[in-house]
Amino acid sequence: MATRGMMSENNFVGKQTLLSWINGALQLRVERVEDTCSGAVACQLMDALHPDVINMSKVDFNLKNDYEFVRNYKELQKAFTECHIDKIFHPTALSKGKLQDNQEFMQWFYGYWQQVTGGLPIEDYDPIARRQLCRSGDWKKFSLGSGAGQSATIPAVRRGPAPMAPRSASAAAAKVPLSRGAGKSLPGSGAASRASSASLEQLEAAHQEADGLREQNTELKLRVETAERERDFYFEKLRDIEILCQAPELQEIPAIRIVEKILYAADSAEAKDAMAEAQKVYGATFEAGVAEVAAE
Repeated sequence: MATRGMMSENNFVGKQTLLSWINGALQLRVERVEDTCSGAVACQLMDALHPDVINMSKVDFNLKNDYEFVRNYKELQKAFTECHIDKIFHPTALSKGKLQDNQEFMQWFYGYWQQVTGGLPIEDYDPIARRQLCRSGDWKKFSLGSGAGQSATIPAVRRGPAPMAPRSASAAAAKVPLSRGAGKSLPGSGAASRASSASLEQLEAAHQEADGLREQNTELKLRVETAERERDFYFEKLRDIEILCQAPELQEIPAIRIVEKILYAADSAEAKDAMAEAQKVYGATFEAGVAEVAAE
């Protein structure tokens, strides 16, 4: 099959056509092409075309953060590799949810869908039942199965847009009811698929490293907050001692003068001089007090 020619023609498929195709094929009510940015829709499209190539239990439709979407794209890349699909995609760009990147990817998928199915519906696929096998169940936001009055299990549907007009007699003859395993492999570059898979692994490793750095940052913040609380606690105590030393009735007590010298010492040398003065003034009594504090 002429893959490249068909894909280039589908670069002109509009948003409404794509949404109608996705919603009809998967029994969804997706409102924007950007809503496919998690990669879960692409995974289910592959699941519909090629049974057992996607492990739906590892796909998650209800992820919220872009750095989590790599899980779905990793499953998609495995499916592409198994089916020998020569299509390189960029999970980081798709995960950002920008229209252009996701529309181009869905345009490619639309062309691939038409190429594999010949524009005919797949009769034996229940998209809602398949989504219920996913990591967090059906798509809570956009599935027809999650709406009021909708059944959790809807019979298999006739999906996809109207069949494309055949280009030749051989193309018309090829249009027979589709078995879900048909068209599983496409000619392509195994090296390109391996490169894309390696890129996914690097992205996942980067996300894991980022998670580790965030945990370290949180731990450091807690340590700083604890240190600041302790600083404020001891500063308040020293301030109380300073106020007490300034009381007029205590001014003539030698010990108070020594405490003030320690409080206002500019460095450890001045503080040690004040301690030495206290030892001279109070002698054995001072030494006994120091020993008692040290024992505690």
